[in-house]
Amino acid sequence: MSDNRIIHVFSDRGPKLLRDLLSLLGGQFFSSLIGFASFTYLARVLDPSSYGSMEYAIGVVSFFTVIVENGLGPVGVRHLSHDRSRAPEFAARIPAARVLLALATIPLVGLSSYITRQDERTVILVWLFAFSLLGIPWRQDWLLQALDKMSQAAPGPAVRMATFAAGVFLFVKDSSDLMMVGIVTIASEAIGSAYYIVVQHIWAIPFRIEMRIAEVLRLIREGASLSLTNIVWTFTQFAPLFLIASLIGGAERAWFGAPLRILLALLAFGFLYHFNLYPICARRLLGNREEWSQLIKTSMRVAAWGGVGMTLLLTLMSGPLMLSIFGNRFTASISVFAILIWILPIRLLADHARWALVASALQSYLLIAEIAGALVLLALGLVLVPAAASEGAAVAAVAGNLTTWAVAHFLAVRHVGQLPSFFHAFVPALTALVCGIGGRLVAAESVWAAIVAMVAYAICAQLISGGLKSDIKRLAYAKNEPR
Repeated sequence: MSDNRIIHVFSDRGPKLLRDLLSLLGGQFFSSLIGFASFTYLARVLDPSSYGSMEYAIGVVSFFTVIVENGLGPVGVRHLSHDRSRAPEFAARIPAARVLLALATIPLVGLSSYITRQDERTVILVWLFAFSLLGIPWRQDWLLQALDKMSQAAPGPAVRMATFAAGVFLFVKDSSDLMMVGIVTIASEAIGSAYYIVVQHIWAIPFRIEMRIAEVLRLIREGASLSLTNIVWTFTQFAPLFLIASLIGGAERAWFGAPLRILLALLAFGFLYHFNLYPICARRLLGNREEWSQLIKTSMRVAAWGGVGMTLLLTLMSGPLMLSIFGNRFTASISVFAILIWILPIRLLADHARWALVASALQSYLLIAEIAGALVLLALGLVLVPAAASEGAAVAAVAGNLTTWAVAHFLAVRHVGQLPSFFHAFVPALTALVCGIGGRLVAAESVWAAIVAMVAYAICAQLISGGLKSDIKRLAYAKNEPR
């Protein structure tokens, strides 16, 4: 059946994957917008050292969040892709498993800041943030994902971030109120958890928790290999900040933490893209490998041209972007952001191999890839951070993520199925380089350079990509089943 015929058959039902993705991205967009407003405010009312302490505390808790989640979301989605009738069972047991993990993890979070020799205020702040981990067990977004309730899952992050923003604007006026950031974080997690509980109860299945220790421990063991992978992945994202905090400290934590804040917000959009794509990929892997291969090829072409184009724009606009969000004190962060932001297209493309391995229950191979990337990052970071501070940390982070992608891609091709070659990313990247240099040569001012470069990139994408519009249409209808 031709591409046009496929689109015609689906047209009366609408592009389901696109609708679901737009719902998720809409929720994340409002969440990010509110988040940026909050952190813009905090960057102006806190001194650089206090802001750096806050980013460090967020980084530590984000790392331990992965331990509490324990990879149980993708495990639940994978089970329900086989048999949705088991939804009540997993919806009751996964929160129970995460409660146990949260209670065991909170002391580790608090004690970690002593190991890195942080000052007293940072230690107290880390302890406050640690208690926010008790909100994670009730985030049943994975259940809504598995049951195709994306529009109900979408507002969750915005609800949590809106609560955080309201608390910050009301109670944090200067650096003396730093501890209030931790208290507000606990409150926002509680309200966000309440949202997911209500949504699950109304639109999915009645909420309950089932603490059958044997079954809960079995689930924890099942998610452990994916959890280890996610721990290493999260460590890779925050390791540069931890290295800076341990080797340099002071305001350098802020100069790196601010660009990392933007990168992580943008990576969340990439995660939602794959979050939305994962169920259909898992089903096609089980059913029709040829259809799965075509879906991955289509997705990687769209992600490559779109992700690299967005990153080119952000690179050229790094100066105005950083200063408008965080203020003139963050001039040192501009070059850091221009380097660090290239992790965005790397992870967007690498996650095709990542989720293929997860869907095939081959998390151990993904763990190998993440460890390889972390080792490269640490080796380079130990050399580059003392020599080049935050900029060196950004270079090490990009190199580590590139390594992870290369290894994951190789292992996925070998053990799952054929993936598109790196040529799909090389052509957009080379195009972006040429257009970026051309934009800078034509116009020295950032905004005009970005406009020139992006117009040139769009023209090149149209001329070089060949069938990119058809790929976007095919991807939009990927969730629709032909009649």
